[in-house]
Amino acid sequence: MIIGAGYDDALIAHTAESKENARKVQLLGLPSLRADMYQENVLRAQRASEQLGSTGGPVIDTFFAPANDPFVTANALSGIIKDENRSRPLTNLYLCPLATKVQTLGFGLYFLTELLGTGASIIFPFCKTYARETSRGI
Repeated sequence: MIIGAGYDDALIAHTAESKENARKVQLLGLPSLRADMYQENVLRAQRASEQLGSTGGPVIDTFFAPANDPFVTANALSGIIKDENRSRPLTNLYLCPLATKVQTLGFGLYFLTELLGTGASIIFPFCKTYARETSRGI
């Protein structure tokens, strides 16, 4: 499972719990959209560390892709998945884009260009409410 980790740690935790036996990898936005967003993103993703499996178990792999370029995000996903396939063939792949809209678009582009007709799926949990402001600023 590749999780495009964003600000909503509750959604990250919920999604990670739904596929508890899956190996999880997180993709963080770097460079971020604003100077303070990367640090806040890491702190919020850390809140979901238990569900991601990084406390008491193996350390979760973290990769980076720009938060403002969907094509680089798609390319980063392609590289991550090719590397994983070399070490052990993937039978199921779950993409979970929970970061910026631009990164979500990158997940979709990657899925449409390289994963159609394979054992891959996109998991996108919908939330009941939306926080207008996710950051307080620098």
